[in-house]
Amino acid sequence: MVINRVGKREDLGNSDMEKIFNCPVHATFPNDGLSLDRVVTMGQPLSGECALGRAVEDFARRLAGVPAGEKRRSSTVLEARPVLSESCGG
Repeated sequence: MVINRVGKREDLGNSDMEKIFNCPVHATFPNDGLSLDRVVTMGQPLSGECALGRAVEDFARRLAGVPAGEKRRSSTVLEARPVLSESCGG
């Protein structure tokens, strides 16, 4: 299970959620509306400097099998260009 928009003062912890839904919690993402508003307004990728960015980077690392202690190469969550950013040549 992946839990989105977790508040700082949630009464239910991960272990409580695991008991309620009878499945493991693999990741939680904080409710970080300020950071999302900032990146949308600025048109920039989500930075690993905010709580949500760190949670996304951690989740992506675990999905990719990258060890937790390994240093990241960049301060942004996504460095790749969007797939549809280049036109197809004929």
